[in-house]
Amino acid sequence: MATETQIVREAPEIEAYKLGLLKDAKDLADKGITLPTQQVAGFTDLQDLAFKAAQQESGIGGYQPYLTQAGYTMGDAERQLQSVYGAASPYITGAMQTADPYRQASEAALLSAMQGVPTQVGAAQRGIEGALDYGQGVTGGALSAMDAASLAARGQAQTGIGSIMGAAGLIPGQLSTAQTGAQQAIQGARGITAGAAQDLARAGQFGQAAAQQGIAGLAGGAAQFDPSTISQYMSPYEDIAVQQAMQDIARQAQIAQQGQAAQAVGAGAFGGSRAGVQAAETARAQLEQQGRTAAQMRAQGYQSAAQQAQQAFEQARGRQLQSAQLRGQLGQAGAGTALQAAQQAGQLGLSAEQLAAQTGLQSGQLGMSAAQQQAAMAEQAARLGISTEQLAAQIAQQGGQLGQAQAQLGLSGAQAGGQLGLQGQQAQAAMAGQMGDLGLQYGQFGLQGGQALGQLGLQSGQALGTLGLQQASLGELAQQTGLRNLQTQYELGKQQQAQQQATLEAKRQSDLAQLYEPYQRLSYLSDIYKGAPSTQQTIATSTSPGVSPAQQFMGLGIAGLSAAAGAQKAGLFG
Repeated sequence: MATETQIVREAPEIEAYKLGLLKDAKDLADKGITLPTQQVAGFTDLQDLAFKAAQQESGIGGYQPYLTQAGYTMGDAERQLQSVYGAASPYITGAMQTADPYRQASEAALLSAMQGVPTQVGAAQRGIEGALDYGQGVTGGALSAMDAASLAARGQAQTGIGSIMGAAGLIPGQLSTAQTGAQQAIQGARGITAGAAQDLARAGQFGQAAAQQGIAGLAGGAAQFDPSTISQYMSPYEDIAVQQAMQDIARQAQIAQQGQAAQAVGAGAFGGSRAGVQAAETARAQLEQQGRTAAQMRAQGYQSAAQQAQQAFEQARGRQLQSAQLRGQLGQAGAGTALQAAQQAGQLGLSAEQLAAQTGLQSGQLGMSAAQQQAAMAEQAARLGISTEQLAAQIAQQGGQLGQAQAQLGLSGAQAGGQLGLQGQQAQAAMAGQMGDLGLQYGQFGLQGGQALGQLGLQSGQALGTLGLQQASLGELAQQTGLRNLQTQYELGKQQQAQQQATLEAKRQSDLAQLYEPYQRLSYLSDIYKGAPSTQQTIATSTSPGVSPAQQFMGLGIAGLSAAAGAQKAGLFG
C-alpha cells in the first residue's frame, strides 16, 4: 500500500525571511542585557540643614532656655515682694507708735474740758435768772404809768370828736349850692355838644362819599392780564431777522457741502454713496439748525413782547390804584378838617360850661373850707390833749425801757461770762483735737510712706513677673518661628528631592527604552510576517508605583526567551 506524504511549506523567499528573523531573535536572546539600577533620590542640602537645625539648641526644645530664664525672673519677683513687705512693716509700726502719745494727750485734754463745762453753764444760768427778776419789776411799774396816761388821752379825744361833728353839720348846705351851679353848667354844655355832634355827622358823610369814590377807582385793580394784548408789542422786524438767520445758516451749509465735495474729488470718491450720505447728513443738519434757530428767535421775541405787555399792564394798574388812593386821601383830609372844626366848637362849648361849673364848685369849696377849718381847730385841740398824755406815756415807757435795758445788760453780762467760760473750754478742746490731728497726721505720713514703699515694691515685683511671662512668651515665639523655618526648609528640599527623583526615573526609562529597542524591532517584523498588527506585540512602558518598568521589561524579555527556546526545540534553529 503506497503512502503519500504531503508537506505544506511557504514560498522559499518568505521562509528564508522568517528563518533569518528567528536567527536574529536567537542571537539577541543569547546576548542578554544589563538592566539599569533602580535609584532613589537622596535628601537635599536644605533637608539636611533642616535636620541639623532641628538637632541644635534653636530647633526642637529651643524654648527651654527662655523658660529657665523666665523662672529665674519670677523667682526674683517673689523675693522682691517679700523684701518689700519686710521693709514696709517698720514704717507702719513706727507710725502707730508715733501717733499714740498724741492720741493719749488729746483724750486727757478733752476729758478736762468736758469737766469744766457744767461749772460755766451753772454760773451763766444764775446770772440770767437775776437779770430776769430785775427786768420784771421795772416792766410792772412802766405798765401802771401807761394805763394812767391812756385814761387821760381818752377824755381829750372825746372833746375833739364833738367839735368835728359840729363842723360836719355845715357841709350839706355848701354841697347843695355847689350841685345847683354844676347842674346849670351841664345843661349849657349839652346844647353845645349837640351842635358839635351834627357837625361830626356831616364830616362823616363827606368822608364816606370820598371813600366810595376811592373804592370805585380801585375796581379792576385786581384784574388778570389779557394775553391777547401781547401781539401789539411784537417786533415788526422779527420775520426779517429770522429770514436773515435762515439765509446765513443755508450759506454756511453750502460752504460746508462745497468743502466736502472738494475733499471727495481729491479722494476720487465724488458721486459715490459715501459722498451722498455725507451731503444728506449736511442737509439734515442745516434743516435742524434752521428749525432750532427760528424756534429760539421766535420764542425770544414772544417772551420779550409778553414781558413788555405785562409791564405796561402792571404800570396802568399801578396808575389806576394810585389815582384811587389819592382821591380817597383827599376825601379823608377834607373830612378830617371838618371833623377837627366840629371838635374844636364842641370843646369851646365844653370849656365855657366847665368854667361855670368850676365857679359853682369853688363856691361850695369855700363853704366846705370854712367847715373844714373849724373841724381842723377841734382836731388840733384834741391832738394837743392826746400829745400831752402821749408824752406822759412815753416818759413811763422810757422808764420801763430803762429797766429792761438794765436787766438786758445784766443778762448780757451773765451770757458773756458763760460764753467766755465755754469758749475757754472749747479752745482747750480744740487744742486737744489739734494735738490728736497732729498725731494722726504723723501716723498717716508713716502709713503713706509704708504704702508708697509697698506700692513701689509691688510695681517692681509685678514688672519682674510681667518680664518673666514675656520671656516665656518670647521662648514660645522663638520655638514656633524656628519650627516654621525648619518646615519651610524641609518643604523646599522635598520639592528638590521630588525633582531629582523624577530626573532619575526619566533617565532609567530612557535607558530601558534603548535596551529594548532591538526587541521592539524584531517584534514589529514578526507581526509583519504573521500578518497581525504590530500593536498586539508592542512593549508598553508605565511609571505607575505598583510595578516598576524594569519588572515589565523583564517579563517581556522572559517571554521572548521562552519563545526562542520553543523555536529551538521545534528545530527552527537547526
